[in-house]
Amino acid sequence: MEKIVISRDSDINDLDPQNFKSDAGYEAVENLYNGLFDLEARPGPGDSWRATSQDVVGEVIEDYDLSEDGITLTLHLRRDVRFSNGALCLASSVKFTLERALLGPGYLRPLMEMLTITKPEQIRLLDDYTLELHLAHPTPLLWEILPLQSFSVLDPETTKMHATSDDPWGSGWYRTHALGTGPYLLSQSKPGVEYVFERNPYYWRPGSVQNDGVVLKVIPSAEERLKALKGGHIDVVIGLQPRDLAPLEDDPDLVVLSFPTTICKVMSMNTALAPFDDLRVRQAISYAIPYRQLQEEVMAGYCQPLTSPVPKGMPTHEGGFWVYDTDWERARQLLAEAGFGQGFTTSLIVRRPRADETLSAEAIQRALQLIGVQVELVKVSDAEYYARLKELPLAIFETLSWVNDPIYHLLWNLKGDAPKNLANYRNARVDELIEGGMHETDLHRRRVMSQQAQRIIVEEAPWALLYQPHWMVVTSTRVTGYAIYPDLLPRYRFLRK
Repeated sequence: MEKIVISRDSDINDLDPQNFKSDAGYEAVENLYNGLFDLEARPGPGDSWRATSQDVVGEVIEDYDLSEDGITLTLHLRRDVRFSNGALCLASSVKFTLERALLGPGYLRPLMEMLTITKPEQIRLLDDYTLELHLAHPTPLLWEILPLQSFSVLDPETTKMHATSDDPWGSGWYRTHALGTGPYLLSQSKPGVEYVFERNPYYWRPGSVQNDGVVLKVIPSAEERLKALKGGHIDVVIGLQPRDLAPLEDDPDLVVLSFPTTICKVMSMNTALAPFDDLRVRQAISYAIPYRQLQEEVMAGYCQPLTSPVPKGMPTHEGGFWVYDTDWERARQLLAEAGFGQGFTTSLIVRRPRADETLSAEAIQRALQLIGVQVELVKVSDAEYYARLKELPLAIFETLSWVNDPIYHLLWNLKGDAPKNLANYRNARVDELIEGGMHETDLHRRRVMSQQAQRIIVEEAPWALLYQPHWMVVTSTRVTGYAIYPDLLPRYRFLRK
């Protein structure tokens, strides 16, 4: 077996499973840790693998029992799972992980609340390999949430070793270190350059690992990534410019993988900052976006139109509320009504390594000039982008909900107190609809709630809806076994030469 060399446009900025991270950070965690449950991948076309959200299987959990009333979940752990330092993974490890999710500094408390777990007493240890979760009431999202990688199991002893009075949950250590039960361990880390993932000698199913490790190279330039791929120095590339993909389709030495997603690529407008606190200004910007140019030229057709904050492919999506076809005259009229007939100056932050985002930002900059809005582009690295994301009035970002559910999706992105609510958008009725839909088990009522929220959000325009990009990966023909999961994170163990 050989090592697989992967290159992408994102750098690892955090390795704590319970923190928000860059794309590369999530990818690393997926391959270093195991969660409670996962999705089972099945063979797909061309030696690939496919997993769907319906294929839930145990990961560190071997078996479970759910009571008839849907509120007591008994989890039985596998007895052969160890962390990468050799320590046993026990029920106490899972209990600690869930308590950290509930009480710690990360972003998982809302997930625990979706599971209706709000107190540590609801997590009961029965023995070394058994624990119970006592839910407050049944939830429709139980089997959507439990397989999330955010519940990657942590070792309590390692956490205690690196905890301090100011950092009782060891967050500082986990940001740059990893100790999981997954197929790999991180043996070398050179931020901004490369990371080496070696096989975990204690991994509980070693026969499923089809390679001798992975080297993840961070190459910000799409041109350089493409050059390295064609030169045979890279086996798998993520993040090429869409306009470069079409010629590669006919290259006998390469394989292009492209398929629709529920990713929302948007430009958020910070409603807490003037002039974007004015609805008319946000609507004007939405009318001025050159949607067709973004979709046909920047994305070269490797995308779908995005016509609702709930994307196509997600249940209850409704694109009929969309009104913002490019109309510069209407945009100028709205600006004049808002008192900005002469325009204004603003700034837009974008990730420099993301080719589609920088090209989109440049096209938007040119289009907004036509209505008198001068936009300064702030092109930064991944790390600076995540550090400054909420500071600037405009930001191009993408969001992918690993739980393919509209209420879950809106809760994280557009509820008033949501951690990913970059627009600082607040609407009491939208919040009420999200809260009401979270535990609603009647599908018709959930659909009505979701579509009412979509209508309000489209009208109030906290996001300019740009497009739904396809997932695009190019591999050498020497490499097979690429696995496609709903979260789009590569599972290294399937890859082989």
